[in-house]
Amino acid sequence: MTAICPGCGTRGIVPEVSHGQGLQCPSCGGIFRADLGSVRRWRRMVVAGMALVMVAGVAAAIWGPKSDRSGLEAVTEGFTVCRTDTSPEGRFECVVMEKKTGQGADARYRYRFSIILIGPKSIGGASGDLLEIDAGERPLGELAIRWNAPTVEVLEAAAGARMVARGTVRDGRQYWVDARSIPSTSPATSSPPAAVGP
Repeated sequence: MTAICPGCGTRGIVPEVSHGQGLQCPSCGGIFRADLGSVRRWRRMVVAGMALVMVAGVAAAIWGPKSDRSGLEAVTEGFTVCRTDTSPEGRFECVVMEKKTGQGADARYRYRFSIILIGPKSIGGASGDLLEIDAGERPLGELAIRWNAPTVEVLEAAAGARMVARGTVRDGRQYWVDARSIPSTSPATSSPPAAVGP
């Protein structure tokens, strides 16, 4: 820190622990006093440095590196994402996409199902096959996603929780089944036993 001798005006560098007070001037023997201008400059530099560090931290949080979701573009191409859900442990994301073709009575609805792997730096579709189903003239109702990771079930809530699709990830690959073709075993939707007798 710079200090000034009031007797001869000599400027000298003094240790900061003394705060520029009480050291003797070698020229005239006077006592150095703190140069308040240099103290103020020093304080301004410290405050400016701290502000710069804070601004840089905020900027890094806002515009810094994020997980790369560019791997999703190939999965969603031509479709609109209508439902997503992340597995409880945060390693997978189920993405359900919808595509409407035609208008009025000619309208058709297609759905695509995919499991996305979530990594520390990138997010992208698991290798393997996506599932695409044709729902016909009417869209699926409200969809619910149920996880038992790495397995996911997509259910149509409006149809009494009817399963639409089931997917799983094994060895980094996704496997899907169109669950509409699987016979239901729940008592509410199974057919009554056939009558036996004469």
